[in-house]
Amino acid sequence: PPGPSLARLELAQKVEASIREMKADPESQASQERGCERLNRALGNVARQCADTQRAEAIGVVLSAMLTHPNATVMQQQGCRALGKLAETSLGVQTVADGGGINAVVSAMAAHAQDAHVQRLGCKALCRLARAASVAARGFQLQ
Repeated sequence: PPGPSLARLELAQKVEASIREMKADPESQASQERGCERLNRALGNVARQCADTQRAEAIGVVLSAMLTHPNATVMQQQGCRALGKLAETSLGVQTVADGGGINAVVSAMAAHAQDAHVQRLGCKALCRLARAASVAARGFQLQ
């Protein structure tokens, strides 16, 4: 298995490729969904290892895609999933909140009230944001 630094480099390359894909054609719903899905696969269970600058950039493109394609169910599913993963650190939570991510998730859930995936992934993202905010309020830092 690859060492920690190699794994981190591979993660950075995959996240960068996803960001690049999403930035290349922001008006294309299919491109945004595909890029966000790739981002989610790249983050997997290692989102915490994503570099802060990349995390902030990824949050920005995901929020932009969610706002640009509010009626696209798959985009909202993937966006909620990505925001939940990217909010695994204190900086991630702050960046999601400052960028309007909480409103984006709530809006996605309202617009897609009949979609169980949007509801589940939206609740998961909001729970992660609330838990992290609670931890931060008690003076702890998420790593």
